[in-house]
Amino acid sequence: MIQPSFSLATFCLLFIAYPLIEPSRASTDLFLIVFAVHSFIGLHALGYPIDSAKRPQLVFWLVFALPRLILLTMDPWLSDDVLRYLWDGSVLAEGFNPYLYAPAAPELAALQGSELYAILDYKDVHTIYPPLAQLCFAAASATAALFSDSWQAANLIWKLILIASEAVGLLFLLRSLKLFRLSRRAAGLYLLVPLPVVEIAGQSHIDGLIVGPLGALLYCSGLLYRHRQTPKSGISDGGADDKIAGPLQGIAAGWSGLLVGAAFLLKFLPGVLLLPIIRLGRRSAFIAAAACALAAFAGMLPFFWQTDALLNLIDTFNYYSNILQFNGVPLYTLNALMDVLEVDNYWLLAPRLLSLLKIAVVLAVALLYRIRTSRDLYAALLLSFFFALILAGKVHTWYFVPLLLINCLVGFRWLIFFALASMASYAIYLSSPPQEAYLIEYVVWLSTLGLALWEMRGRRNGAAELKGEPAGFEGPGRLPGDNKQL
Repeated sequence: MIQPSFSLATFCLLFIAYPLIEPSRASTDLFLIVFAVHSFIGLHALGYPIDSAKRPQLVFWLVFALPRLILLTMDPWLSDDVLRYLWDGSVLAEGFNPYLYAPAAPELAALQGSELYAILDYKDVHTIYPPLAQLCFAAASATAALFSDSWQAANLIWKLILIASEAVGLLFLLRSLKLFRLSRRAAGLYLLVPLPVVEIAGQSHIDGLIVGPLGALLYCSGLLYRHRQTPKSGISDGGADDKIAGPLQGIAAGWSGLLVGAAFLLKFLPGVLLLPIIRLGRRSAFIAAAACALAAFAGMLPFFWQTDALLNLIDTFNYYSNILQFNGVPLYTLNALMDVLEVDNYWLLAPRLLSLLKIAVVLAVALLYRIRTSRDLYAALLLSFFFALILAGKVHTWYFVPLLLINCLVGFRWLIFFALASMASYAIYLSSPPQEAYLIEYVVWLSTLGLALWEMRGRRNGAAELKGEPAGFEGPGRLPGDNKQL
């Protein structure tokens, strides 16, 4: 029988295969085979008892660092998003507002002779990436320019920034696990899934940048949960502990709000994470909301004091939301239904209806999900963010990276399956010209729905608190008031 320790070592070393694959979309079939095998090995490695290792901290950080260092050498051939990141960074580093000028704008003529511009797509479309992300792009471009004029050098610096953000997020995740008396093995739901390494260290996607503030948010919201004062639930008894809990509650609420604001300034949609947090008491809601608004306003003002910049962003957001489509099974289903019903111009109406549905679902989950335990709080955060990302016309594999981090404190098996199986959407490159694999996408989405319903049914039917989670994941420890509903 294969031991988890052997699987753990194999999981880390197998990352060597990715840079060896020819960086061409003609190699997609080989990539998918390697990724599938790699995923099975990682899932088996979840059984490794990291807390019983002689030096568990060393093992943890080796499993984190080694795969990412290996994939620093992988070219971003599965996606070209990083080219736009680096272009925006070079524009900002030269003193131009990237929200005012599309790449093809005559004002940027001095930059248009570069190799990066020549291989850039969507040259007439303004940027969609938020202000704090733009500052990180500029930091990568400006730092790389000290050594080289190539976009590859800037990409390397950018990858190091992403990995550093991941490290910060995982550091705070460890603190959250300790806060709720969890095993480090729970972090395997992020560390032992190859998707984050491939999409962040390999393909340079921006979602790795969210991991840092998101990890800190999980810790601060956990502290806020512990120190909330709700006299009606019997938690507050007027004793000495309450004198400590009050200030700590305010500090935790303030930091939670600031971190949601920071995440919003990296990719907008994480702003929905504020909704479950404001349910942890009226005082906390006010402090968190004020801190979030302050952070968002301070970050956006330097870029959007000119009206044209804001209007350009709105136009670009509409373009990406309503025109571009990929792996959006909910949208495709809605399109088909409206086509059968012979709705006029359904292809224009469907994306807007889906956006309204997204808003309704996110609000319902964030504000109505029962929070009786610490784990329920993290589940509310996870599901709010999940539906904000998934009910869209475009659902890319790297969207799962921040979701996988939160899932370390929740333990949904269906999310692991969805993340790994969604890599099959790269089958679009198996044909020439590329054609979206609708059948594969529907199979993945419907299988995930079935697995999610099965898992939730098992928990509702009196299963153990932690049924459906990987072996060794003990789940959040119960705290005073955990049995009280918010």
